[in-house]
This record gives sequence, C-alpha cells and structure tokens, in this order.
Amino acid sequence: MSGNEPEKGSERYAPYVELKENKAGRWYYNVMGQNGQILSTSEAYARKTNAHRAASSFIATVEKYGIYLK
Repeated sequence: MSGNEPEKGSERYAPYVELKENKAGRWYYNVMGQNGQILSTSEAYARKTNAHRAASSFIATVEKYGIYLK
C-alpha cells in the first residue's frame, strides 16, 4: 500500500468548497463533506481572488494525495 490508497470500508471523494464573505468583508472558504457538513474552515483573506486561489490550491493538493473517510 502506497500510503494514499483507501483501506477496506473507506471511500474516496472529491471535496468541494464554498467561498463566503464574513461580516468584516473578508473572504474564506469552507471545505464541505458529502453530507453538507463543514469539515474545515480556512483563514480569512482580504480579497475574494485570494480565497479562491487558496481553495484551488487545497483542492489540487487533495486530488494529488487523496482524501479518505473511514
């Protein structure tokens, strides 16, 4: 096993993110699970484009190394 293969009974899925603006006008993203639950929240960014770039980088990392649920 290479370390990024799922164990028996686990599933691989592509995460999705939601970009949001907080009350202070700063942007962040939530990593969402398949059931719509928030799995993680990013730091706040001054610009929406910066939050989008960070979210895209996160997704690229997950696609490269995989994410598994037990």
